[in-house]
Amino acid sequence: NAMIMTESLFLFLLTLSFFIWSQIYNHDPKIKYGLWIILGFVLGLLTLTRPTGLLVFILLSCTTMYIKKLGSILAICLITIPFILIQVPWFVRNYHIYNQFIFHSSADGLNFLSGNYPGNHGEFTSDFPYYKELKEKYPSPVDLNKEAKKWYKDFVLQHPIQAGKILIEKALIFFSLTKTSGFWFHYFGKTDQILTILISIIQNFIILGSIILYGTMIVKRWINKQFLSPDIFLSFVFIALTVTPIISVIANRHRLPLVIMSLPLFVYVVYMVKNNFRKMKWEIAITIIILLASTSFDLFLQFDKFKAKIHSVNKTTESITK
Repeated sequence: NAMIMTESLFLFLLTLSFFIWSQIYNHDPKIKYGLWIILGFVLGLLTLTRPTGLLVFILLSCTTMYIKKLGSILAICLITIPFILIQVPWFVRNYHIYNQFIFHSSADGLNFLSGNYPGNHGEFTSDFPYYKELKEKYPSPVDLNKEAKKWYKDFVLQHPIQAGKILIEKALIFFSLTKTSGFWFHYFGKTDQILTILISIIQNFIILGSIILYGTMIVKRWINKQFLSPDIFLSFVFIALTVTPIISVIANRHRLPLVIMSLPLFVYVVYMVKNNFRKMKWEIAITIIILLASTSFDLFLQFDKFKAKIHSVNKTTESITK
């Protein structure tokens, strides 16, 4: 429940931050300065909810300097000051308790360790021997985090090919249609479970398909050396930042930020396909191939795990029915 509430709050603050940012250029200069200050507070709260908010803060700051060169320095200051004011109490609290600087939490090292362990395919796994060994040896989460980061650094340097292979696997899994975007396993009725899974697959097709197709259009424009407008630059960079979990560990909830961009991108993609279908055949073909390949690869790697989840749900259903 806590995780679902946190993710919902993160999505709300993320949507609110982009709404405020889009409104800044539609108001009188005197009013927009106040909006920058409000945006700084919202992004500060967003980053406290999930550290991914820092990437959004950097994104909006960089795009502001890219789009509006005049007056951008003042805007950056107005957004940065309230952002820092929100973060400082948390920094001080962490330093007071652990005697060292901790930006957000001590979980990032564990994500790198569990998501990149040889034999794993990117999802969070904590049942392999070395993970358990580290946890017993370093009961403090801060020390465990430090050792996990050290292990990941050594792993990448000593086994770059294997690390790259896992990264590719995670990228493919990230775009799988069968990874549910909703929590379906808590439903007791099989009809509810099946409907939730089907709706999730359709939703994933709309979201992931729109993003991949949009990405192919951007690549085509870049190859043809066509000018990228600020709006295209903003949306493309945001999409790139939303897939950053591929670097550490993949979980279904890590794809939630994509929902924010799904509707406008879907409308734009449908409009482009409708008016340029004959010219976009290869983009559509590439999108379908990527989605099918990612889904097939995900099922191939984790079919036993998927079957086990289905079996456990059926078992729970039977026990409750009895």
